[in-house]
Amino acid sequence: MHKTIYSKYKLFGGLGLLIGLNLLMSPLTYLLVFEAKVSSLNEIIENQSALISYSFVLGLQSIMLLLLITQCKFIRISKDHITLYNPLLPLLFRRYNWENFDSYTTVMEHSRGGEHEAIWLIKNDRIKVRFSSFYYSNYQKLKREVPLKRKGKYSASPLRQFGSIVFGLKIK
Repeated sequence: MHKTIYSKYKLFGGLGLLIGLNLLMSPLTYLLVFEAKVSSLNEIIENQSALISYSFVLGLQSIMLLLLITQCKFIRISKDHITLYNPLLPLLFRRYNWENFDSYTTVMEHSRGGEHEAIWLIKNDRIKVRFSSFYYSNYQKLKREVPLKRKGKYSASPLRQFGSIVFGLKIK
């Protein structure tokens, strides 16, 4: 590996989907929060259907923004390290030297749209960095540039994969 490789998002992949969902949710959130014909918070609380609507829409919008912030990263792979940039706040980034990882494994992650291959960079049998073919059009190129020892394929149920990613469960 002699040059630096930058990730390229799929327009109709994860980033496009999350941005699209956020854009679709924003007018609804705006209408419910700012244009509501409710004069006070007490009226919202008394009207249970309005309270449920507010809670649902604001919760869904929060989840979509959280996914956009946490799951979509710009990746830069160089000879010495991998750097992950937040697409909304590029000054927030994390840089890992390759020595920070023990190995990597490939995983077939399940989603409603099918299966997508992902790379999990591992340290002490826990995922430290993850990137998926669902998000990146140049996933295969990124995969080839990972200078770590491959640990093989990891196979687990979608629930176990979710636990490994979100809660840091050990992979076996």
